[in-house]
Amino acid sequence: MERQLWWISPSKEMIQAFGYYVHQAPGEAEAELAYFNKHGIIDAVITSDGDAIFFGARVIYKHIPKDERSFDDEVCRFVHAKLAPADLSNGSILLLALLCGGTTTEVYRVDQFGRQTTLALARCGFGESLFEAFTRLGVEDFRNFVTVWRADLRIQLRTNSQGFLRGRRPLLADKIPDNFPSREVIDLYINPVTSWSTATLASIPVRALWRPRSPTIPAVALACMKNLGWDFGTLIKNFTKLWPGMFLQMIYSPLAIYDRSRRLLATPTTQAVILAMRSKPRKGQYALKYGDNHLVQFSLKPTNFVALVASLFDGIGTIVPVKEHTTVWLPLGYSIREGLFPAGFLPGVPTLGPGVLQLTTRGGSNSNEAQASASSRRKGVLDVSSSAKRGKKSASTVVIKHPKPAKTAVLSALDDFFNGSSASSVIDLTNDLDSD
Repeated sequence: MERQLWWISPSKEMIQAFGYYVHQAPGEAEAELAYFNKHGIIDAVITSDGDAIFFGARVIYKHIPKDERSFDDEVCRFVHAKLAPADLSNGSILLLALLCGGTTTEVYRVDQFGRQTTLALARCGFGESLFEAFTRLGVEDFRNFVTVWRADLRIQLRTNSQGFLRGRRPLLADKIPDNFPSREVIDLYINPVTSWSTATLASIPVRALWRPRSPTIPAVALACMKNLGWDFGTLIKNFTKLWPGMFLQMIYSPLAIYDRSRRLLATPTTQAVILAMRSKPRKGQYALKYGDNHLVQFSLKPTNFVALVASLFDGIGTIVPVKEHTTVWLPLGYSIREGLFPAGFLPGVPTLGPGVLQLTTRGGSNSNEAQASASSRRKGVLDVSSSAKRGKKSASTVVIKHPKPAKTAVLSALDDFFNGSSASSVIDLTNDLDSD
């Protein structure tokens, strides 16, 4: 009898409390998400698992270690055209997955095979011949083929007879086990189990039904009480970091309304009183990276947020100090929905089209050529929307990483995904995320 992992139910509860949807994949999560991405159901896949590349995800956001990022909500952005361009065959991608893949091949892949060596072997034809044999031959014929294929692979590593390797690699040849490659693992990559491959298509989500939903503060509080054991004091202390994200979600909600007479912003799930609004430069790391761009700063009263948490308790014995106001910065590049606030409510802030970044670097304004050249850059950092992550809604600010010389574009992009890099600069870029 198969037992469900203990953390699945609490995780679903927390995700749904923050207003997100939950979908259960019938097979590998990366394969399901990649198919969602290819079919336009989701904008991107957030993962550090390289299998998302090999399953065909079009846009991938990858975590940046805390000591390497400037802000809490920065991630690396990769596009499929750079990681697996049209001239990289299915066989080459399969060979990369088998020798350098993610969690799917963790047990079966060969250690110490780098991506440069693997791409060189793909140029020798090993990926394409393996792919073709798997798709055309039966089980027994494929087993016989692999015996010869594996022997040829070892010979090529020892001799470099085709000249695509940087040199002879006899030690790598000795590391290839007699059971490599696994037919089962190849099948996982070529024929992954997804909602599209199951007998019925009823499990495929319809994007039109994934309507925006605001986080529900009582539901988030209940999930924390139930699964983390937090009391009222702990909730209020930790939720102080949550209020800015909650307020931004309210602004982004298509159902939000603003009562000017009471300075009250309201959604179906919560309310917030706006005490003040100003346009001013943001200091610190923002100023170093973006110059003196003026951002919108809100000052709001978190009383209604706290009251929603307090409503879960029948009498509170302890007095918990609550901040009289909370400061929230509107992320750079995001425009407020037209008509939400009255005309002149945001003085001195230029009107931005939905989802379009208008940034200036320290060297001056960027041109349309910079936007057009964005596709030639191979790596970016993108602030993505995530209220579940530190309760923040962030801007789609892209920081492009400069490539290292003397590498092919594919190899450089793959190295960036698996290893990361450092130096960065800011350019203009149209937002990837849909406005809804």
